[in-house]
Amino acid sequence: MKKVLYTLAIITILFSCDTNYDDPEFDAIYNVQDYVIRKIPTPSTAEFTNTTATELSKDVYLVTGSVDFENIFGGMIRRQFSCEIEFKPNDKYIITEFKLY
Repeated sequence: MKKVLYTLAIITILFSCDTNYDDPEFDAIYNVQDYVIRKIPTPSTAEFTNTTATELSKDVYLVTGSVDFENIFGGMIRRQFSCEIEFKPNDKYIITEFKLY
């Protein structure tokens, strides 16, 4: 019983943490990776590499990198991605351009 309560306490702590660390580059990468995961057929297999964020202007970032994931037949695929993200007030953002190639 203690093990179950301990596990639930950890899960509650992890999901109640704020994802905004006052680091706009981190936030840009985090949000774009979340967006990429929603665009691939097997999101649970996604592994990101070489992901970088470059500030283009105030509150606008270009995030680029690679994502490896399984296709629907189980084969591994690597795709490059680039995405422009613009931050708005109240922790909102807009994806202004997205390419997965």
